[in-house]
Amino acid sequence: MTALSNGSFIFTAGRGRELHLLEKGSDQKSYIVYGGEVLAFACCEEDHVIAIGLRSQSGPDQCVIRIYQFNGSEVGDMLAEASCLKVTQLMWIESRQLMACGPAGCSLFVWKKNLSVSFKDSAVGCFMQIGRVALLYSEFQTIKYWSFDTKKMLAAVKLPQRDHRVLTVASAGYFCFALYEDGTVQAFYVTRSTVKKLEVFKKLFPMLSTNGAVGGTSAQLLLCALSSRKVLVGLRGGGRVHKLEYKNDKVLVDSLQEDLPTPFALMGISLDGRRCLVLDTKEGRHCTLVLSFGGTKELSPGTEARSVQKKLPPAEKTRRTGGDRGPGKVKWPGSYRVSSVLVATGVVVVLSALVIRRFSSR
Repeated sequence: MTALSNGSFIFTAGRGRELHLLEKGSDQKSYIVYGGEVLAFACCEEDHVIAIGLRSQSGPDQCVIRIYQFNGSEVGDMLAEASCLKVTQLMWIESRQLMACGPAGCSLFVWKKNLSVSFKDSAVGCFMQIGRVALLYSEFQTIKYWSFDTKKMLAAVKLPQRDHRVLTVASAGYFCFALYEDGTVQAFYVTRSTVKKLEVFKKLFPMLSTNGAVGGTSAQLLLCALSSRKVLVGLRGGGRVHKLEYKNDKVLVDSLQEDLPTPFALMGISLDGRRCLVLDTKEGRHCTLVLSFGGTKELSPGTEARSVQKKLPPAEKTRRTGGDRGPGKVKWPGSYRVSSVLVATGVVVVLSALVIRRFSSR
């Protein structure tokens, strides 16, 4: 899944793993933009292109990577093509530099007129963090940060050895998270000069199955950095989004949680953290929900976002809103204020009559 800057989501879905697009503000119906079986894909909005990994007829371990024009809603003409071993991940490092990773390792492709390999490594996965490339080694037990400009390793992180193996590692902003097969999450805070080990959130996510999540996908962390101190974390196929806050030197707090209503399963988070892509597990359709951390809202066709949670009864609403009054302030009923004005007016009239009578008697 990739969240685009225009608010759209692009993702693989269906038994054939076709490439789908769900546009922001649409009728909540995704449409297919590429009909073949997609192993992996990566968008480069700067160059208006998309890289797609496809199965090769040469064998099950072979793959074809193709680069197509992409305007944010449609896949256009093919621009380049290259053969390689099977890929499970594609990632643009920068303009015209594409990283392809799979069981056999990672390769860096440079795209000029053609796609050509300029670097190979034994890493099995990769991600970008604060302008640096992070490569994952030996079943995700080690992370190494590289500069491909200087071809030098900048830092290395050894993931804590636990009773359970690491399933995946992901990053957003300054945050990096490692997900273990029991649902435990190890957090890190990464800057250009340091890597700090933060909290361990034991069994943050219920791992019902390590073989696949909802929609036939493997375990995958979904992240969105709201700032240098706040980040959203969810599990693909899960039903809860966590808002974590970096309080001080080594304290990361799970401050808020948003539970998705049944039967929705989380599939992605938008770049601004306000919306999420979900799968309706009953109807088999994808749609978006608004994340408010006070009740998710479904975006319906042609209408404003509406709450999908139960409405409070009038009495409950009155009790909750009544607490907004400031200390020492009394809000009098309207009927009481009208009665007070009438009484005061009557007193003034009586006193005026007495004064006039007194002067007349003189």
